[in-house]
Amino acid sequence: MKKEVIFAILFGIIVGLVVMFGIYTANTALRQTTSQNAKQEATPPPLNKKEGLEQSSLTILTPENNLLTDKEKVTLSGKTYSEATVVVIVNEVENIVFADETGNFSFELSLNGGSNVIETISINKNGEQSKDTRIVVYSTADLDAPPATSSAKQTKANEGGAE
Repeated sequence: MKKEVIFAILFGIIVGLVVMFGIYTANTALRQTTSQNAKQEATPPPLNKKEGLEQSSLTILTPENNLLTDKEKVTLSGKTYSEATVVVIVNEVENIVFADETGNFSFELSLNGGSNVIETISINKNGEQSKDTRIVVYSTADLDAPPATSSAKQTKANEGGAE
């Protein structure tokens, strides 16, 4: 009976040590992962000192968001990181434009009648992306014409004057 008790105690100690080693290993691995993530988040993205822009920045200058126009073609222009690749998606049609050394780009868009979704994605040399989405509404109506008056009011006025 003494042998069995001693065997059970030794077996319990060995199992306990194995469990403690597993917990210690898992805890150490989690600490290393957490500290690496914290270092990555704390490091700010590098700036382009020449332009004062972040590498992944994108600014659309024209057209303004929610623009109502009677012109079938509009110019999309903006500023991004120098020599970035700019993907312009208009109504699910993709176009590729390249920014110049100063980060400026321009592209003439053909609009469909009604609402047009313009999605612009800038991709810098490091593969970082910035995105902007705008809506431009193209109307075939003459937007410069004076507002029409109601024909029903004119008809009643004419009928009343004729009597």
